[in-house]
Amino acid sequence: MASERDPRLEDVRELAARGRVQQALTGYRELCEADPYDPDLWLERAAVAEAAGRIDDATRSLFHVVDLYAQAGMGEAIEIAERLLVLDPAHRGALQFLRAHAPGRWGGDDDGDGDGVPEPIPDAMDDIIPLVVPGNPSGAVAVPIADSIPMPMAASDSMALPQPRPGTLSGPVAQPQVSGDSDRVTQRAVRSRTDRQRAVAGLLVRLERCPLLDALDDKGLLLLSETGHLRHVDRGGVVFRQGDKGDSLFLVLEGSIDIERYHPVLDTVVRLSSLPPGAFFGEHALVAGVPRSATVRARRPTTLLEIGRDTVRTLSRRYEALLLTLMRFFRARLVGALMATSPLFHPFSAEERRALVGRFRVRELPAQEIVMRQGRLGDGLYVVLIGTLIVFVTDAGGRARKLGVLGPGDVFGEMSLIHDEPVMASVGTHTRAWILRLPRQDFEAMVAAHPEVLERLADIASVRDAQNQGILNSRRP
Repeated sequence: MASERDPRLEDVRELAARGRVQQALTGYRELCEADPYDPDLWLERAAVAEAAGRIDDATRSLFHVVDLYAQAGMGEAIEIAERLLVLDPAHRGALQFLRAHAPGRWGGDDDGDGDGVPEPIPDAMDDIIPLVVPGNPSGAVAVPIADSIPMPMAASDSMALPQPRPGTLSGPVAQPQVSGDSDRVTQRAVRSRTDRQRAVAGLLVRLERCPLLDALDDKGLLLLSETGHLRHVDRGGVVFRQGDKGDSLFLVLEGSIDIERYHPVLDTVVRLSSLPPGAFFGEHALVAGVPRSATVRARRPTTLLEIGRDTVRTLSRRYEALLLTLMRFFRARLVGALMATSPLFHPFSAEERRALVGRFRVRELPAQEIVMRQGRLGDGLYVVLIGTLIVFVTDAGGRARKLGVLGPGDVFGEMSLIHDEPVMASVGTHTRAWILRLPRQDFEAMVAAHPEVLERLADIASVRDAQNQGILNSRRP
């Protein structure tokens, strides 16, 4: 568990700082074996190895991160592969990856037959791509009194990691018993069911790497083969569309899929990423309870395993590692998309964005919950990931008056931080929401390193203050 890992990680970092590189790298290897899906940990190991001149260890660690990011469909995979080639220009795996997924810079054919992630979203996309959330409310929101809200640990510290998969489904699938007097229809149904189970089991065991399956034992894999539904999608076929209701999770067994999203400002559909065999998708709608946030299309003829909500719920209750894996990817994809598309973080390099992600704290909040209270000093900068929040003021009579609505990508809390004054309005959740919080001291460090971020926030604060004053003045008798 993460809480057991932290003291050991601090010891390893201390060894590295004291120049005891061999001992530090041994410690990093042990930590990485126990935590194979934490890219930050592997990147830290790579940095220590590179500084010590252990290029083989550094390149192995970096290529592992390339694989992790590709599994998650994150464009950072290309940046890490390019960083790897600085250390080893002839690295075959990195070259093959870049030729397949960044053909514009590294050659190769972008004919839709490659696996993995495509080139990142172009820099021209400075506007946030909104997620699909429930309709905005009207009128004031009633929010409960909550003097203190406990803060969860950072996603990279609060999520335990699965152990390697202990077994496979290579053995025979159990045959259901059919009584001698069963009719032929029943027998054909049984044969059909067991044939399907064998087909699913055969595809599952062919996956070399799969974070979802690594969290399960043979019983969990058998449940997948019994309840999962195979879907074969032709090239260009749609798995689901942005805005559809989401009741299932998908695992890529063969082929690859593209993640697409409509960009309202550019008035076009953009491809965000692609996912190879072993990757899963669709967790967003299941975890957050919102419609599908993107359209998924087959990049080539593809076979998927569709896993229903009930099965996901059952497996999550039985296997804590599965739930933790789902939450880690859910959070990583949300934060990664925000960092890549929000103009607020545009001045940052990829390395700086990754470092900044570690300083943000992810909070999941129910509906009708206070996040920031009028009259109190702001404790950090907030960014909305999912959900709808209401900005409101309370007058002398205790009546709440709405000033505005916040949705995915919106920031708040900046005015109190910039002016070092109490917040002028409260913010409460209207729907269930996920938000990021950057503590005040980390905010100060961020704007000190990038004054242009402070300028952008000051512009946001100025416009917002004028809008708020206009609303309040228009409602005065």
